[in-house]
Amino acid sequence: VDADAYYDKNYVARCVKRLAPAEVGGVLGKMRMWNPTTFISKYRDAWYTYRFDNVPVVEREITRGGMGVWVFKRKVYEEVGGYNPKYRYGEDVDLALRMQHAGYKVVYEPQAVWYHKWEDTISSVFKKNIAIGKFDVNYRSKDLSMIGKVLYFSAIIPLAIVSIIVPNVWMLLVLHPIPLILNGVTKCLQCR
Repeated sequence: VDADAYYDKNYVARCVKRLAPAEVGGVLGKMRMWNPTTFISKYRDAWYTYRFDNVPVVEREITRGGMGVWVFKRKVYEEVGGYNPKYRYGEDVDLALRMQHAGYKVVYEPQAVWYHKWEDTISSVFKKNIAIGKFDVNYRSKDLSMIGKVLYFSAIIPLAIVSIIVPNVWMLLVLHPIPLILNGVTKCLQCR
């Protein structure tokens, strides 16, 4: 466990139960925010709660390679070559993809809950994105959708600065989360 995460006491036991079938290589649990106190962390907490409570969406994200694996069988981990050291971020997603390409399932256990502490100020979010390489055009194999997401989330910083000078721009800050909300509603409707 990293220093910015902690797990419910029954997390591993619940995940291990899901590892029993031979075709299952790994399990991931439900993520929650660790003590959200600022607007950014509360916003992220609401988004992750919505996202991880929608089991069909999480299962689809796993299949398409958008989710990592956190509990796995050692033999499967070794068979697929373990974590790839070239990734500074997203090594768990890469591992889950390689497990699936090797024919194993990665499954979701929503009863296994873990808590993650994320950066909760604009400056710390920006610094973290720079540190993990999200602003590097080579991030995650030049995935254009990822670059678009980074630009979208980063737009809030210049909008906040400009809104100090041009008061009407604050409206864009209010509207900024609407595409995320619409995307979430669309995914939710697709699961029904």
